[in-house]
Amino acid sequence: MGAAAVMALVAGPVLAADKVFLLTPADPAIAYPKFHIGVSGIYATIEKGLLVTVDSTEPGTPAEGKFQKGDVLLKVNGKPVSAPEPEPYIALGNALTAAEAGDGKLDFAIKRGDKEETVTITIPVLGAYSKTWPLDCKKSDEIIRQAAAFVMQPENLKNPGFFGGLFLLSTGDDKYLPAVKELVDRNSPDKAGDHTWNNGYAGILIGEYYLRTGDKDALPRLKAICVDSQDRQHYGGWNHWGPSPIPGYVQGGLMNPAGVQLLSTLILAKECGIEVDQGTFDRALTFFYRFAGHMAVPYGDHRPEGWLSGNGKNGMLAGAMTLLDGKAYQMAAQTLSLDMADSYRWVGYGHASSFGDHIWRGLGSVNVPQDKQANYRRSMDRMTWYYDLCRRPQGGFGLLNLGANPEAGGAVALTMAYTAPRKTLRITGAPHTKYSQKVQAPDVPWGRPRDLEFLRTDYCEGFGKEEMEPHAIYDKLGDAYHAPKETTDRAFFVKMMRHYNPTARTMAGLALGKLGATNEVLEALQHQDPRVRRVALEAITQYRIFWGGGTPGFPPAVVSQTFLPSILKILKDPDSSFWELDGAILALGMAELDDVMANIDIIREYLKHEEWWLRQAAWSALVPFSKDGKRIEPLLPELFDLLAKETHVMPRRFFMSFMREILKDGHMDSGVKRKVADGMMQATRNTAIEPGMLGAIGRNNRMEMLRFFLEQAPDMAPQVLDELEHLMQRPDYNALAKAGMASYSDWSWIRGYIEEGGWGNPGVIKSAEKLGKEQGAPILARCKLIVAKLDEKKKLPGANIPGIEKTQASIGKTIEDCEKRMGAE
Repeated sequence: MGAAAVMALVAGPVLAADKVFLLTPADPAIAYPKFHIGVSGIYATIEKGLLVTVDSTEPGTPAEGKFQKGDVLLKVNGKPVSAPEPEPYIALGNALTAAEAGDGKLDFAIKRGDKEETVTITIPVLGAYSKTWPLDCKKSDEIIRQAAAFVMQPENLKNPGFFGGLFLLSTGDDKYLPAVKELVDRNSPDKAGDHTWNNGYAGILIGEYYLRTGDKDALPRLKAICVDSQDRQHYGGWNHWGPSPIPGYVQGGLMNPAGVQLLSTLILAKECGIEVDQGTFDRALTFFYRFAGHMAVPYGDHRPEGWLSGNGKNGMLAGAMTLLDGKAYQMAAQTLSLDMADSYRWVGYGHASSFGDHIWRGLGSVNVPQDKQANYRRSMDRMTWYYDLCRRPQGGFGLLNLGANPEAGGAVALTMAYTAPRKTLRITGAPHTKYSQKVQAPDVPWGRPRDLEFLRTDYCEGFGKEEMEPHAIYDKLGDAYHAPKETTDRAFFVKMMRHYNPTARTMAGLALGKLGATNEVLEALQHQDPRVRRVALEAITQYRIFWGGGTPGFPPAVVSQTFLPSILKILKDPDSSFWELDGAILALGMAELDDVMANIDIIREYLKHEEWWLRQAAWSALVPFSKDGKRIEPLLPELFDLLAKETHVMPRRFFMSFMREILKDGHMDSGVKRKVADGMMQATRNTAIEPGMLGAIGRNNRMEMLRFFLEQAPDMAPQVLDELEHLMQRPDYNALAKAGMASYSDWSWIRGYIEEGGWGNPGVIKSAEKLGKEQGAPILARCKLIVAKLDEKKKLPGANIPGIEKTQASIGKTIEDCEKRMGAE
């Protein structure tokens, strides 16, 4: 499968996926993209008003010749299709499931023009799903057989690549091994490409194939991918493709739904006996493992996201973790897999085309713990409509609403929802094979032993009886991106603070904090289970997904008088988990300033911690001092020294926001402001620039520091231009543009620095105007030179000449207008 095919999945048409929840009505104000109605051969759209409208029919299918473009499907087998509850997709999928279990007939009541008519088609009868489907199920077995026959067609073997190969392996039938070998052999034994999406899935295919067959011809191909991953890794993860990070984009350009497959590849390679660079392996293992048990795996090196599934990323990481034998990894696999099983409401939810959620929903939910098998069963049973809607007449599968070519590339991986419980692949829980070698991994790759508590899948003490299904819980609680329907039921929130799922706990804790439920939060803060204590801390800090602490849930006096003893107990306990410490540091910063100052040494200790989550929490705890110059002034030299050494975008942004508040404060002592401005300039000069590709991160850090402070310190404009000119000279920027990562080929990103950018950055031109004619005119002259140098960029291969000229014209006009106002023409 080539890069174009993968990116059709990754960056395909954006589906309004939050409207495709199971048991949640579709939105009548939205028109939904074209989709196919299972094996019927009907292609339809959902127009505004939830009118399911025929777009076309596929030749050689039951629907051929029976419908016209524009027909509105009103009912199927007597049940509403257009504007039903819960939504059209489910109504159609359920009709397909019922027809295959019965006589195969689908009676459509349609509106054609001004008339209502009935159109009947008959689809093949496969029987009903068994109670244990897809295991011991004749219908499932036939679906698998048909899908394998579809993949094995010569024209289709050209397309699905690693996804098709993984599916054929997952059937457990050795007759497909020659075809899988052909797919494996397409990978070079000498050098892998630099496309993370391709390499990760290809690596899993090759590793699984070798462990099944012992075919040593596969090993050099797997080794080549491992070597490439070593060369392109930064901060433990990987970007989309190419050799360089993209500064500021999900922290260094990391793209976890692609990178986590490379972690699986490295683990499988070690099991295959391949020598893998230990540093690369250790960094990846630590980086990804720490997300387990903390809501959803994010897209880059952020804090975890606040919803179930994470566009399938939790299932992807479950597949990687189940490859390792240790307790920590098996617990991680189980909690991540359970999260996938419970997320059946989130069908197709996520960024871009949501292909990760589609593919990993069934694939990633099979590793639930033994006592939660009912959760897997419920998830599959809730999803029969979905899989039957995604099936195609030829035996293949299509991803719901992917667009023009829904059967392309990774869609065949949907079929692995049917084969995953067979546990024929290592990523779905297959045992080691005779070709497996022992993989050495640390007992706990991140955190402390107590961090394992966050990987538990049992309810916390005090939860009581399970009375609601997951979809009902999250309907009431909401998630980080959707408001809850229940906002006042304290008893419900107290119960859900003790749920096994971290998203449920977090949302319940945030609700109690908003209600000012002091006694309930204090009780949770003193609970024996660190999972409950952590969510109490989130209630206090109003924890923000991605960012950490938010607007305090309680006044500083309440934090100091009621919660502080318990917060300090956590901070002073040498065995406290990293995740608890993170919440406690954030909460400490919300106490009264005297109490924060009394414990300043604790904060200073964590400013130097190896884990950036804890460093960011410590920077956040200092934010209240932005209103108290006398307290912060003695700390400034140490803080600026630490800032210069800080390589991660997120902690730096907290610190820069903090210092910006000092400069903006009209009541702050001018001497403190001067020290802040001088300290920022020195920290900018001292910011580490690492060798090689990671130098882009350091340059970005310098640039962010400068542009953050232009509003308060316009005299930094020349330093901004210094960094800008250096960035323009980087030979890899145009290559990044060709990879599609940003509009770098038209160099429009320069406007964000010279004209005006985000994050409160006024831009160099406005800064020059603030400085006045004498100081500002030379700055504008430098800006003109930069604009002129863009002429050289037009000569680069693949240059977007109209885009460059548009950028030049825009900047030129802004400079011209500024000069007129300044009288500096």
